[in-house]
Amino acid sequence: MGGGEIDAGGVGQLGRLLGRDDQGVVVAGRTGGGAAAREGTRAEAGRPAATAGCSVRRGSARSPLMVLIARVRAARVPRPGIAGGGPPAGPVRRAVERSVGVHREWDRLAEVVVGRPLDFAFPSDPAGTQAALSFLPRGFGELGRHAAGRRWSQADPDGYARCAAQLDGLAAFLTARGVLVHRPTELTEAEQNLFVELSPVSLQIFVRDPMIVIGDTVIEASLRLPHRFKERFGLRHLMADMVRRGARRSVVPPGSPLPLQQVARAQGPYLEGGDVMLFGRDVLVGAGQGGFATDDAGIDWLRRELGDGYRVHRTPLHPRVLHLDDGLAAVREGLAIAARAQFVDGLPSVIADWDIIDVGLDEALDQLVANVLVLAPGEVILDSRALGLAEHLTRHDVTVHTLDFDAVTPFAGGFRCSHHPVHRAPAE
Repeated sequence: MGGGEIDAGGVGQLGRLLGRDDQGVVVAGRTGGGAAAREGTRAEAGRPAATAGCSVRRGSARSPLMVLIARVRAARVPRPGIAGGGPPAGPVRRAVERSVGVHREWDRLAEVVVGRPLDFAFPSDPAGTQAALSFLPRGFGELGRHAAGRRWSQADPDGYARCAAQLDGLAAFLTARGVLVHRPTELTEAEQNLFVELSPVSLQIFVRDPMIVIGDTVIEASLRLPHRFKERFGLRHLMADMVRRGARRSVVPPGSPLPLQQVARAQGPYLEGGDVMLFGRDVLVGAGQGGFATDDAGIDWLRRELGDGYRVHRTPLHPRVLHLDDGLAAVREGLAIAARAQFVDGLPSVIADWDIIDVGLDEALDQLVANVLVLAPGEVILDSRALGLAEHLTRHDVTVHTLDFDAVTPFAGGFRCSHHPVHRAPAE
């Protein structure tokens, strides 16, 4: 292949699936569907014009790079009819024909759980929260001050609705590609009130963290922030179904909860999915120096749990970093996106000889640009604002899909945080 693709074919199919006949397109930073957009498109051979998609390939190294990014405007996407979409009305949709298992970050995604928002109350002390949790993106500070002590839907109804729509849009995009999608069960009022005296927040957006799938083992994680302890409840129906399908299940002993402003002193073990990245038998586990997530006790627990079949690599992280995946994504074997500044001891040895697409620490933490969703080797979903990263990826023969996610990232998570694979199919 002469260059990477930014593929819009699936977007056209998604639009028809959801009853849409319009499609926003960005060509070199301009939006529209006119001649400028048509310049970079071609009808797919053998398909009617009404169903044709489009793709753009990079030209020679000496020619200008024209980037055409097909954008799904998730805020206009209705709730999709998918497994677990909206409040689950019955048992988890079974996938007996699919095995449970994840071995590498870049294998083809076949089954997944995607997060959902909850209408929580913001902390009443926004300045203290921001100071204690320095990993929070800058965008959260303004929202937190405006919404202090109020429910999200009351303080920011547009942002709340857009966050829900963008998560539903991600679920619909994956469903249209044939990925089996689950959603967490909405927490009950009693569950949401657990540890409310320590933090009023309730989240179910970032399903990456409360469960961890390694090989055919599903682990119920231990989350350090007090309001995140309860997130496990919304995923237990799925974890039980995975066990019925042959998975092995383990539970990290929960750590001791402390108020939000004191989490750095909390006693673990803590082990969070955003800190765990899989490279076959090598498992990287982030250890943030800020004391917001995984700790050494959690890493030691995982090392004992996995045994000699895996090599667990403790990976120290910058004090501002919440999770390892804030600034690292394995796009395919030999190619990664990385914010080098987040790695206290330099790049992990597992990827030391890989090609690296560099991003800055600020853009990794404030816009979560490196927190991408890997669909298959050399194929990713990233934030529609990350135009520069999209260009770099296409130069490395990577197919790029973009979705709006700006209503999700202020809460310190991106695409990887918002999903957890149940099954990735290794290349045959």
